Amino acid sequence: MQEFDQAWVLSRMRVEIEELPKWRDIVTVKTWIYDLQGSRSIRALEMYIGDKKIVGSVTYWAVFNTKLRKAEALALPHEHFEKYPDKEATTESFKKVNLQRESFLVAEKKIVLSDLDIVFHANNVKYLEWCLDSIDHKPILRQQLKSFDMNYLRELMLNDTIQIHTATEDKQTFFSVSKDEKPSFALELNWK
Repeated sequence: MQEFDQAWVLSRMRVEIEELPKWRDIVTVKTWIYDLQGSRSIRALEMYIGDKKIVGSVTYWAVFNTKLRKAEALALPHEHFEKYPDKEATTESFKKVNLQRESFLVAEKKIVLSDLDIVFHANNVKYLEWCLDSIDHKPILRQQLKSFDMNYLRELMLNDTIQIHTATEDKQTFFSVSKDEKPSFALELNWK
């Protein structure tokens, strides 16, 4: 893909958690492609301890031109990839997180070099870290996180200044990451 100035970027993700692995647990990860067409791919992942499934995830990926900084069709042939459209990893699919919520500012941050990935924008894991770092860790460590949904809306670059907003209602915690009042990311944590 690099030859064509292309990379896969994560657009949406849903993760459902039965339990989190513990120190020294040996986990097995199974992954497969649901669908792959043109400029998009839907992929799945499951995590096991022995025969017990502990995590399931479904993700939506887009082909991104690293020079033009926009989505485009995959330049490589992909018809030979095996797809498993009927094998479900989660009970619900990824979704569009509702951004129309009252929320309050919890943090402001400048994107630094260690936040970047191979295509020189903020790595998708960093968004989740920024949000989780702003909440009480105890419910997560007590295995109270049931699922979460993430939407990546706009890329963030080195030296961008972002604002992280949050809101809690019922058994749900919401986050948005914005730059210049435009949302770049949305996260919804669902609690047991």
